[in-house]
Amino acid sequence: MRQGNFKNLKFIEPKLVPCRCCMAEPTSSDDMELRQLFQNLALTLLRQMDYSDEDVIARFEFHGQTLSEIARETGCSNADATRRLKHAQRCLCQLVVLTLVPVKSE
Repeated sequence: MRQGNFKNLKFIEPKLVPCRCCMAEPTSSDDMELRQLFQNLALTLLRQMDYSDEDVIARFEFHGQTLSEIARETGCSNADATRRLKHAQRCLCQLVVLTLVPVKSE
C-alpha cells in the first residue's frame, strides 16, 4: 500500500447506494454525524490504498457494481475480480486497524 501518494490519484466519487450491512438507516442527528465521520474516515483510507485496490472497492461499494460488471469493465475474469475485491478489503481492514491502534511513545 502506498502511504500518502496523492500525485496521480483518480478517485471515483461515490454515489448513494443502499448499505450492504443490513443496518437500519440513522435516525437522529447524532447518528447522521457519526455516519458522516465514518464515511470520511473510509474515504480517507481508500485514498491511501493502491489505485487498483481503491478502484475495485469503489466500484463494488459506492457504485453498486456486481463482480461480473467489474470483471467485464476491467478486462479480467470473475474469479480474478473476486480475488481483487477480497484483497482490497483485507488491505482496507489493515488500514483501519492501523488507524485505531494507539501510537506508542518512546
